[in-house]
Amino acid sequence: MTIGALVMSSGFFLLAHMNSPIVCYIGHVIVGAGSSALGPIPLTTVVSGWFIQKRGLAIGITAMGTGAGGIILAPIIGGFLIPRYGWSASYFIMGVLTSIIVIPLALFLIKTRTIESVPGGEAVSKELEKISSQTTIDLNGLSLKRALMTPAFWLIALAFVMSQIGLTGSIQSQVPHLQDIGFPVSTAAASLGAIGLVSGFTKILLGWLCDIIKPKYVFNLAVLFMAGGTFILMNIDPDSGTAILWLYTLIMGIGAGSWLPTLSMLVSKNFGLAAYGSIFGALSFVFNMGVSAGPLLAGSIFDISGGYHWAFVAFMVSYAIAIPVMFAAVKPNVQ
Repeated sequence: MTIGALVMSSGFFLLAHMNSPIVCYIGHVIVGAGSSALGPIPLTTVVSGWFIQKRGLAIGITAMGTGAGGIILAPIIGGFLIPRYGWSASYFIMGVLTSIIVIPLALFLIKTRTIESVPGGEAVSKELEKISSQTTIDLNGLSLKRALMTPAFWLIALAFVMSQIGLTGSIQSQVPHLQDIGFPVSTAAASLGAIGLVSGFTKILLGWLCDIIKPKYVFNLAVLFMAGGTFILMNIDPDSGTAILWLYTLIMGIGAGSWLPTLSMLVSKNFGLAAYGSIFGALSFVFNMGVSAGPLLAGSIFDISGGYHWAFVAFMVSYAIAIPVMFAAVKPNVQ
């Protein structure tokens, strides 16, 4: 995380002095590379090592924090820093803030621990081993190489790809679709922002739910919410009124908040913690193929058909594939 903060701040400093498109591209690549080392992979790795019984709730709270950063900082940067100081100074300020705030926090606050390293943890671990052999599996687990050889890894990956094709495709198409059918752009944009807000609180709820029932059931429940949101969006019209739009916002927001807590819990529950970071990272890499494919698919279908209706139909199909695929994912034998 410290290295990530250094890389990210260097990207901001480069962007503060950009004078051509190529420098802009390089700077954002550097910022993106740094942010990946500050995001879900290291954060959920740390949290998963600290918590056992209420890991899902802890992951959900962490996930809410990652979303809250964007909600808080975006209006500060876009509404205050850039209008007052300009884009160059704003990038420089972001680089400074990343250096002086994130680096000390990463160095002195973040501690990677497992249950054995907690005071009294060795005795606790032995007691847990007596209670359930599952605890030993959870604390040890598979290597990335062995995880890649299991059907569960690829079924989980496919389920997330299909769900994200539908989710991101629907959300990215929301504003232009609502504009096309007669909604004011301000209303469509407000709904989009509210989805992010709802998803932030939902992450805690779904993380807590992963502690009570199997994470794959929570995932499939969330996909049903995504499908419900997309179904409403594809059938909405201005005569429906704004109430139906806000119902869509609520339902889609619940589905959108699911990916981080469910993916994290699926990794720790199915593959253990021994190689949690690399397995989560590998699944995230595949998962992001769905994130990028959804909007591309929506745009391509729009170019062909002149509307988003058939794109939404395609997204409903992708949800329908995701649910049985996740049900088929069976925990591998790690012995």
